[in-house]
Amino acid sequence: MLNMKSNFSKRILIISILAHGLIGCGEGSSKATAVNEVPPQSETQASIDHSPNPEKLATVAETANDLYVEEDFDFQSFRTVTIDIHVQSYAGDNIDNALLYVSSIPDDIMELDDSRLMTKSLIAVSKTDNNGQTLITLEVPQIVNNLLIEVNSLGVDNKHIVDISQQDYYVLYLN
Repeated sequence: MLNMKSNFSKRILIISILAHGLIGCGEGSSKATAVNEVPPQSETQASIDHSPNPEKLATVAETANDLYVEEDFDFQSFRTVTIDIHVQSYAGDNIDNALLYVSSIPDDIMELDDSRLMTKSLIAVSKTDNNGQTLITLEVPQIVNNLLIEVNSLGVDNKHIVDISQQDYYVLYLN
């Protein structure tokens, strides 16, 4: 039994020495050289024209292979809008801890008494700080152009429609 343990220990020792030697071998002796060569372009690659086929542009695309977009086409489906809101009472006092609800609404709604305001989609909820202010940064779909801001506080007009189609930063003073 002692002989088997001794043989096993010798094998483990030999394997670990060999592994260490193989791993340690060549460290510092071989140097890799980075070569930044660009392979030469074949004539077929250089002559490929990537402009759209005028016939395909005149017809409706049936598959993804038939689609064409301009190089500067923006594939993003959202944009970032920042709204800096200041809430004050009619007397000019800052209203702290006022709840604010931000919802997207259809573009053609311009009046607060429009019954379609019930179709609004809530995007964010925020609260004003001790100075009656909140800064909200939203990611909204590109198709959203109007937001409904609702203030849950006494002494303030409660609903406001904001057109966000022209810029990405808005300052609102609500009282």
